[in-house]
Amino acid sequence: MSDGGDQRRLSAILAADVVGYTRRMEQDAEGTVAAWKAARSDVIDPTISGHAGRIVKHTGDGFLAEFPTVQAAVECAVAMQDRLAAGRLDFRMGVDLGDIIDDGEDVHGEGVNIAARIESLAEPGGICISGGVYEQVRNRLPQRFEGMGEVEVKNVSNAVRVYRVLPSDQSTETTRRAHAGKRPALAAAAIVLAVIVGTGAWWWQSRAPDLSPADPAKLTYELGEKPSIAVLPFANLSTDKEQEFFAEGISEDLTTQLSKLSGLLVISRTSTFKYKGKNVDIREIARDLGVRFVLEGSVRRGGDQLRVNAQLIDATSGGHIWAETYNGAVGDVFALQDRINQNIVKALRVQLVGEERDRIADRGTENVEAYEAFMRGERLRNYSKATVWIEAINEYEKAIALDPKFGAAHAGLGHVLFTQSIFGQPAVNQTETWARSKVLADRSIRLGDAPLGHLLRATISLLRNQDHDRAMSEARRAVALDPNFAEGYATLAEVMLYSGQIDESLESLDQATRLNPGFPERYRFLMGQAKFHQRKYQAALEDMENFCKTAFSWQYQRSCAYYQASALAHIGNIAKAKLLIKTATNARIASISTMISLGYPFKDRVHREQLDLPPRFVPYPMLVCLPSVLRPGSAAAHQ
Repeated sequence: MSDGGDQRRLSAILAADVVGYTRRMEQDAEGTVAAWKAARSDVIDPTISGHAGRIVKHTGDGFLAEFPTVQAAVECAVAMQDRLAAGRLDFRMGVDLGDIIDDGEDVHGEGVNIAARIESLAEPGGICISGGVYEQVRNRLPQRFEGMGEVEVKNVSNAVRVYRVLPSDQSTETTRRAHAGKRPALAAAAIVLAVIVGTGAWWWQSRAPDLSPADPAKLTYELGEKPSIAVLPFANLSTDKEQEFFAEGISEDLTTQLSKLSGLLVISRTSTFKYKGKNVDIREIARDLGVRFVLEGSVRRGGDQLRVNAQLIDATSGGHIWAETYNGAVGDVFALQDRINQNIVKALRVQLVGEERDRIADRGTENVEAYEAFMRGERLRNYSKATVWIEAINEYEKAIALDPKFGAAHAGLGHVLFTQSIFGQPAVNQTETWARSKVLADRSIRLGDAPLGHLLRATISLLRNQDHDRAMSEARRAVALDPNFAEGYATLAEVMLYSGQIDESLESLDQATRLNPGFPERYRFLMGQAKFHQRKYQAALEDMENFCKTAFSWQYQRSCAYYQASALAHIGNIAKAKLLIKTATNARIASISTMISLGYPFKDRVHREQLDLPPRFVPYPMLVCLPSVLRPGSAAAHQ
C-alpha cells in the first residue's frame, strides 16, 4: 500500500474482457496468448494512452482503465473496438462514472463494480455505458445509443440504467423498428412495444451471474453447422399464479415459430420444460440439450398490460448476445413475440429460405384467445389419460369456436379423437371417429397447410388404411413445413418401419431424439422395434424395457408382451418368453384383440413373418398370434 493511504475520487472507469477466453485457451493456448499480447501492445495500450487514460488493473483476460472524463473513456472504447475488429480476439467493454478507492495497488468501489457488470451485457465487439455516462455524452458524441433497461448490481443500492453504444452504421432503435417487418400489424405494434427502462430488469441480474463458457466437447450432442437454440420456460413474475400458463405460452410460441426455420436447430418444448422453475446453470442446460444458444425470460402481466424480459446467451462463450425489456398491451403479444424472433434470427444470422419469412410470423390465427386455447390443447394432447384428452378436446373446440379458420386447431382436435378411438375409449364410435378425424385433417390443410394436419393424415393412412405410400408422403410434408418437428420425425420413422425401411427409420428416430433429447419412452420402443427387425434381438429388448414397464394402455402392454416374447424366443430364452406370455394372459392383456391391424401394419410379408403374425388382419385370439415357437404343438412349447 502507498504511504499516502487510500485515495477516494470520482473517475470514469472502462472495464473490458476477451470473449470466450477460456475456450480459446483450451483450443489454442499459444495462439491466444500471442493474440492477447498483440492486442495490448498494438491497440489497447497506445489507444488508452492517447486518450489520457491509464490501465489500473489487469484481470488475466481483461483490464480496467481510468480516464479523466467520461467522454474520453467512451471515445477510447469506440476507437479500441474499431481497431480490435481486425484482430483475432473479440472484446466486450463497459464504461461507468463513479466513486473509486485507490489503495496504491488496486482500485475498488462502486464505479468498478458497475463498469464490470454492464460490460458483461455488451455484445462481442460492443460497448455498454451506464445512465450517468449516457447523460454526459449523448449530445457530445456522434454515436447513437439504445436503452437496455435497468440492472441490479451487487453492493449497489439502486438499479443502474444501461445503454448500448450503437455502431456508426446503425440508426436509432425507433427507426430500425419502423422498418423491421413487412406486415402492417407488426409495424404498428412495434411502435407500441418500445424498449423500456424500468421494472423487471432485476431479473437479468438474478438469472445472469458471471457465466463461464460451456465446453462444446462435453455437450451431449455435437454442435453442427446450424445454430442450435433452446427456449426455456419464461418465468411468471405476476402475483396472479393463474398467469403461469400465459408466461409458458410465450416461450412455447417462440419455440413453435422458430421451429419453422430450416437454418436453425430448435429443441422441443417437451425437453426444455423440465427446467421450469429451476435455477439450473446455463452450461448444464447447454450440455444436456446439446445447444450453443439459450433464450430465457420472464413475463409480468397486469390487467391488459404486459412486460417481457428476454435475453439470449451464447453458452459456449459465456456471454450475452442481447438482453431487452418490452412493454405493451396483451393484445399485441404476437407482435412482441415476432420481434423477439426477429432479433434471434438477426443475431444468429439465420438465412430465411423460400416462404420461411412469412411462415415464422404466421400462427394460423390473429385471435390471441383462440391461440391460447389451442396451446392448452396441445399440452394436454400429449398426456396418456382419457380424462385429460377430454379436456384437450374442449380446448380445441373452444379455439375453433373463436376462430373457425384456425387450421391447426382442427388438426389438434382430429389427433385427440383418433387417439381416443385407437385406445378404445368408452362411448367412442371408432368408424365415425376415424371419418371425422380425416375430415378435420383435410380441413386443417385447406385452411393453412398445417404440419399437424399432414401428420394426422399420415397416421390415418398408415394405421387405418395401410396406405404406406400416402403415409410416407404426408409425414415428409409435415417435417418439410416444420424442420424441427420432433413428433413429425418420430411418426416418419414409424411409417418407414412398417414400410420396411428399417435403417432409414432409425435415422429419422435419431433426428427426433436430437430435437427432443428428453424424448418419451415411446421413441425408445420404436427403436426396439426397428432393431428387432434388424435381428438385433438383445438390443431390441434393452430399448423396449423401460417403456414396457410403464406402458399406460393394454394395447401397448400387449405390443410389449408380443415383441419381447418373440425377441426372447429368437435368442433361445423360451422359458422367459413363455412366462411373459403367461403373465400377460393372466392380466387379460392377451385376450381377443382388434389391435393387430392397427399395431403392426407391415407392408412386407417378411417382417410379419419375422414377428410370426398371420398375414391377414382380422380379430384373432391372442393365442393364434403368439410367436410360432410358443404356440401349442411346437417343440418349444413343451420345453
